[in-house]
Amino acid sequence: LYENLSDGTPLFQQLLGHPITMQALALILRQRIMGTPYVTGIQSLSVVYVPAGRTFTFVANVQTAFGGVTVSTQ
Repeated sequence: LYENLSDGTPLFQQLLGHPITMQALALILRQRIMGTPYVTGIQSLSVVYVPAGRTFTFVANVQTAFGGVTVSTQ
């Protein structure tokens, strides 16, 4: 699962040697969320990346087999 602390999403490991952009982060998050069991779609995904601090936030509205859910870093 995308919130599994022992699994994790290797954002910066996947981006080593490549420019870090909001589009790249969004693609990694989109792939990760869509690979989660029972997720059927992503209605919206917003990513904000701050290069100076190498920090990011995101909000995703996700459709699952059980209904909609909002996932975020906030």
